[in-house]
Amino acid sequence: IYVLQNAQKTIADLIDFAIKIPRVRGIKFIGLRASTILIEFSQTFYQGMWENNNPFIQIPGISEEVAGKLLKKGKKQQSLQELRKLPHEERKIFSSLPNEIDIEQVNKAFDKFPNIKFTVDAYVEDSEHIVAGDLISVRVRIVREDLKDKEEASPIVSKTYPFCKQERWWVFLASEKDNIIIFYKQFTGRQKVQEEVFKFREAQAGKIYMKAFLKCDSYKDFDQEQDFSFEILPEGSVKREVFIHPEDAKLDKEPSLFGQLMMGLKGQDGESEEEEEEEEDQNAQKQKPSKKDIIHSDEEEEGNPDEEESEGEISTKKKSKK
Repeated sequence: IYVLQNAQKTIADLIDFAIKIPRVRGIKFIGLRASTILIEFSQTFYQGMWENNNPFIQIPGISEEVAGKLLKKGKKQQSLQELRKLPHEERKIFSSLPNEIDIEQVNKAFDKFPNIKFTVDAYVEDSEHIVAGDLISVRVRIVREDLKDKEEASPIVSKTYPFCKQERWWVFLASEKDNIIIFYKQFTGRQKVQEEVFKFREAQAGKIYMKAFLKCDSYKDFDQEQDFSFEILPEGSVKREVFIHPEDAKLDKEPSLFGQLMMGLKGQDGESEEEEEEEEDQNAQKQKPSKKDIIHSDEEEEGNPDEEESEGEISTKKKSKK
């Protein structure tokens, strides 16, 4: 029980380790192959099956013996992912089920399995072409076609795993030949639409080849793969016209936020300078002497002639006594 309870975190950590460790240490034998092997182990663990078991045994009501007979009688072996996209009446393979098995109940149980539409595209914002030096966006998108808007996915269907478990979907953009994962994303949300945009810049012109992988950690035979490529044109090979919106053109004529700030500071400096000049004029007026003060000071400088004479007489008298 303890192992089963802690399995979700342990397996998720192992997958995450296998993806990230090559980026840290450059170990080549751990990468895409190791990551996909761990995810496939996770699928068999949660469904209680071996790697070589028939994937149809994941469907409630179908045993391994019955699943073997279905594949022998079927004209074309379909994957569960392909079969899930079909409406009930087109799932011909279920018509070969033994009479004791209720086909309608099998279909209803199978409807709880995921029905995922997986798309990948590359683009440059506001441009029809990708040119060397552009910032390239690669968008991966998964849409659960089994859900309505605002509806959420239910926990996984499993005959053997006794605990509640939500699906995890891993997306890899990789070079299968070089065993390198270029971009990756883990989707754990339960909503109808989920997407991620990877951005990178490529300086060289030419064709870019990648492979996109969508892998589920909870079900076997629901994985999807897409070969993915796009052309990067040489720099200067595409003439691009820059569209300027009229509102943006008006804004160009107005001062920027920085310019407005500097103008405000300049206005404050001008006001402060005027205030300082007024204060200096007022102080000068206060310090300027009045006419009365000027006349009084002149009289003090000229002195009293009578006093001067008396002082002169006293001095001569002192000399005569001597």
